[in-house]
Amino acid sequence: MNIAARLQGVAAAGEVVLSEDVYRSVADDHADLAPRTVMLRGRSEPVEVRVVGRVLDTRGDKS
Repeated sequence: MNIAARLQGVAAAGEVVLSEDVYRSVADDHADLAPRTVMLRGRSEPVEVRVVGRVLDTRGDKS
């Protein structure tokens, strides 16, 4: 199962959702990220994730 794709599916627009494994690798710099428990399709148990607030689109308007 592709966990990354499932995490994208639970993210709101502009959010980045981190698995607990990824969060542990950046926790020293981002200890303020509160845990959230979500159900992912294909999993029978809930999964704890961390959400990196809203990410701004810095590409700008190219029109």
